[in-house]
Amino acid sequence: MPGVDALLVPLGDTVHDPIERREDFVRGPFYSGWSKSLFEAESFDSYTGEYLLAKLLNISPHIVWWQRFHPNEGASTFYTSKDRYFPDFLACDDEGVYWIVEGKNQGGRSDESVQAKRRAAESVVRRLLAIEGFEDHAWGYLIAYEDDIQRSNSWDDLKTRSHPVCATGRLLGRCPCSSKTMKTRRPPASAGGLLVVS
Repeated sequence: MPGVDALLVPLGDTVHDPIERREDFVRGPFYSGWSKSLFEAESFDSYTGEYLLAKLLNISPHIVWWQRFHPNEGASTFYTSKDRYFPDFLACDDEGVYWIVEGKNQGGRSDESVQAKRRAAESVVRRLLAIEGFEDHAWGYLIAYEDDIQRSNSWDDLKTRSHPVCATGRLLGRCPCSSKTMKTRRPPASAGGLLVVS
């Protein structure tokens, strides 16, 4: 899985305290207050699609950790022959399921580009199971639309509203995924750049 061991805040940038209102959000700066993130500070492109999603992941009792993907980390897949899709988050729940999570505005439900990205991510979830070192993991994909994020009080609420897909063994289907024997762990590193698939 692509990822970094450290996230550097650019020299001179300020890490902002957590915020509660959309009016206080600024795209790009780093925000603190993340107890379940792999990093102490994270930056976001939107308030309702990403920042609030990160807050929900952070407070949900069934999320063990989460990571915000940044484009320079290489977590991407092609959704057309020339266009790349960069998902927003990777999260691990307490059943050991690794979730690729995307925050989108509600208009994405009928946007063909968003749906093409969804199909590409679902394909990645299936292909992850065929890669040595990943076959024993459960993987899921969820698009979290802004209105669903705002109406959800937990990860479980969001999963119910979002109709995610997940794969265990060689099967892909509608969730919930359940594997009580799996351990929660940091993202597997054995396939370095794994999501860069065509």
